[in-house]
Amino acid sequence: MSYVCGLPVGKLSTIWLLVTLSLWGKLSAYIARHCENFDKEQLTDMGNTVPCWHGPDLWPYAECNVTNLKKDLTEVKPGIKTLCVHQNDLIIHHRAFSRFPSLKHLHITGFHIKRVESGAFTGLPNLTSLFLQFHDAAWRDVSLDPGVFEGLEHLEGLDISGLKLPGVSNEIFKPLLGLANLHLWRIGSTDLGEVFCLLPIGMSNLHNLTLDESHITAIKNQGCATGTKEWPTAVLSQVKVLSLLGTPVATIETDSLKMFQNLSSLSLTFRGKSVSTIWESGIGQVMELQLSGQVVEKLHVDFKSLGHLVCHLGLKSLTLNNVQAETLSATDNNETCIKQLENFLPIPFGDEQQEAQVLGD
Repeated sequence: MSYVCGLPVGKLSTIWLLVTLSLWGKLSAYIARHCENFDKEQLTDMGNTVPCWHGPDLWPYAECNVTNLKKDLTEVKPGIKTLCVHQNDLIIHHRAFSRFPSLKHLHITGFHIKRVESGAFTGLPNLTSLFLQFHDAAWRDVSLDPGVFEGLEHLEGLDISGLKLPGVSNEIFKPLLGLANLHLWRIGSTDLGEVFCLLPIGMSNLHNLTLDESHITAIKNQGCATGTKEWPTAVLSQVKVLSLLGTPVATIETDSLKMFQNLSSLSLTFRGKSVSTIWESGIGQVMELQLSGQVVEKLHVDFKSLGHLVCHLGLKSLTLNNVQAETLSATDNNETCIKQLENFLPIPFGDEQQEAQVLGD
């Protein structure tokens, strides 16, 4: 019989086989893992395996690429504060994340999600921000059960992207009374009023309403469909930041924005016939205005109308992007209001940006 290191060759082969199987088992288990848990010190090495935002004080973190939400989330440690999930499963189930009561930020990317069940986010008393991305370039039909946001009275920020908003229940946002920031991206609505009708009367902390690339092309003054609900004017009057960038608004009806009297910032992509419809909307004082045209179709504004816009809104700061005015020179300008602007930034049509002097200086 042959010996190696004092062991019979046959026995050595058996030991080698056992070691190999053990290592392969560990490797297979590692490969099969769907979630990673890590602290802030490990963020650079282990983070960003899926779309995620890592707040500096919101660790421990966990990132998951799941095919079975219920099963795969068992790999996540209970004490995490940030959870980012790339979901290939079709459903977000009732109380899907209730094992993580310390969770503060939840980010879900799911281009295949078809349904979010009622109470999907219950059991999360510390959650302050929720990001739901159903598509990154368009909008999809996703069934949101009634009561989908139950238990999120303390949620401060909600981002939804790629959801076809028309057709969802008018009560969908009813539990979100503590919401301060609502960002709706690529939602397939054509009229801003459709969004207003979804806001509950008690949402008194709402300060930031962002509807970029939303497909909204009209701001009408018609109230809610079927007349069963009026616009929550008390809620809208508290909004400080309103953004409608990306999709050019063609129609702004008279008095359609009269509930906004104290905006600190308004951002608008516009392709209407005249900027006069902006102040004729009844909108009140605005500190900062970003007015944009389209890259392929510049917004043409006569300088006199631009001066009236500044005067009517009491602007302190004006940024023009893809806007061609009749003139931007001090010698051709007789508008006192524009001279009183603290910041005036016409952005050139090329890639280069340069800050202009306040006219009259």
